[in-house]
Amino acid sequence: MKTNAAHGEHAASGRNGRRDLRTIGLIGFTPIVLMSALVFFSPTFPYPDDNLHGQVYLDYLFHYHIGEIQSIVTIAYGAAVFLFFVLLIGAYEQRDGTTATLRNVVVGAIGSYLAVWAAVSALTLLMVLIARGYPSFGADPSDLKLITLCWDMLNTFLASGAVPLALTFAAIARANRSCPLLPRKLGEHGAIAVVVANAASLGCAFVYRGPWSPGSTLQFLVPLGATSIWMIATAVVLLRKKEPMPG
Repeated sequence: MKTNAAHGEHAASGRNGRRDLRTIGLIGFTPIVLMSALVFFSPTFPYPDDNLHGQVYLDYLFHYHIGEIQSIVTIAYGAAVFLFFVLLIGAYEQRDGTTATLRNVVVGAIGSYLAVWAAVSALTLLMVLIARGYPSFGADPSDLKLITLCWDMLNTFLASGAVPLALTFAAIARANRSCPLLPRKLGEHGAIAVVVANAASLGCAFVYRGPWSPGSTLQFLVPLGATSIWMIATAVVLLRKKEPMPG
C-alpha cells in the first residue's frame, strides 16, 4: 500500500512538474508579444533618440495615445519577465536544492529589473499627464526642455536595466550547470552570451545622440533581442519537455 501511495505521489509530482514547465514556457512568449504590439501601435519606428527637441517627443507620445499605451505595455513587459525568471529559478530549486542561494540572486536582480520598467512606465505616463493636463503646455521653451529631460531619464533607466538582467542570466547559467534543466548550449552558453550582450550595451554611456545613445533604438535592441531570442528558445524547450520533475 505504501509503495502504491508513494508511486501515486511521484506520478502526481511529475504531472505537476510538467504543468509548471509548460506554464513557464507560455509566459516566455509574452514579452516578445508585448513588444511587437508596442511597435505595431508606434507612430514611428525607430522611436525618437535622446537629446532632441521636446516637441518631437510630444508628437510621438500624443499620436494615437501611444504614450498611454506605452506606459501600460512597459510595466506589463517588466512583470512578465519578472514572473518568467522567478518561476524558472523555482523549477531549478525544485530539482536541486543547492540552487537556493541562486534563487535569491535571481529574485533580487530580476526584481530590480522590474523596478526599472516600473520607473519607465511612470515617467512615460508623467509626461503624458503633464502635457495633456495643461492646454498651454509647450508655449514656454522650458516646458519642452522638461519633456526632453524626462525622455532622457526614461531612456537612461532603460539602458541601466542591462545590469540586473545580466546578473539574472549569470545566475541562471550557474544554476543550469548544477542542474541541467535546459540543454547546456542554451542554459549555459546561451545565457552567458546574453550576459555579454547586456554588458556590451552599456557602452552607450559614451554616446550622447543617435540610435546608439542610452535607451535609444539600436542600443535597446541589443539586450532586448538577445534576451527575447533566449526566452523564446527556452519557452519552446520547456513546452516540449517530457521529462518528469523529481518529486
